[in-house]
Amino acid sequence: MVEDKIRLSFEEISQGLQSFPFPPIDLVVAIATGGTIPGCLIAHQLRCELLNLRIEYRDDQNKIKYDSPKLVNPENLEIDLSQRILIVDDVSVTGSTLATASSLFPDHEATTFVLKGKADLVLFPEITQCILWPWR
Repeated sequence: MVEDKIRLSFEEISQGLQSFPFPPIDLVVAIATGGTIPGCLIAHQLRCELLNLRIEYRDDQNKIKYDSPKLVNPENLEIDLSQRILIVDDVSVTGSTLATASSLFPDHEATTFVLKGKADLVLFPEITQCILWPWR
């Protein structure tokens, strides 16, 4: 059985993020491109710094591009060791992209967050269908 895609409004996502019980965070690491907008929203809401990482695994048509997720912008990875990190993406199916991002910060307290899928924290754990994001 093929599940239909569902549409979430920007308002639904924003309200979910505003009421989400985030742990103390100093730095949001957004995985581009899917995690960029959620990462910006969260960094603004929590009033903390934002770092964008471009980690590619799939192409724009959701087809696998590399054997494993690959960091394509390795600059700007030096951050204060005391910073608590929230690694943000829109969706995580296998967790491999989040694992790649987490491995870049081995000496930090890092928590993973997605809007849908597998992570330490998930905004919409009840949604199993594909989502039509309002920013795509």
